[in-house]
Amino acid sequence: MAPLKSYLLLLTSLVYFINSLRKLKYFN
Repeated sequence: MAPLKSYLLLLTSLVYFINSLRKLKYFN
């Protein structure tokens, strides 16, 4: 159960990171 939760957390942080990168690209 714990590994799945940590994997899910990693996936969400990765998606958030990619989204912020896209926003940076749009602004520049």
